[in-house]
Amino acid sequence: KLSKNDYGTVLLDLMMPRVDGLGVIRFLEEKLPAFEQKVIVMTANLPVASEAAKAKPTFAVMSKR
Repeated sequence: KLSKNDYGTVLLDLMMPRVDGLGVIRFLEEKLPAFEQKVIVMTANLPVASEAAKAKPTFAVMSKR
């Protein structure tokens, strides 16, 4: 859906069943570089959140706690 639609912002959970949030971020970096700073990441896993926060499309990281 991300490659077919133009979203203003994506609210992304890092822990998802089929593709995890980091996989989605990698897809955005590789396939949709114009999607810069449009992702808000939500997670309870703070060590993984630090990795997501460094990614180019990530605007903010929010804790679920």
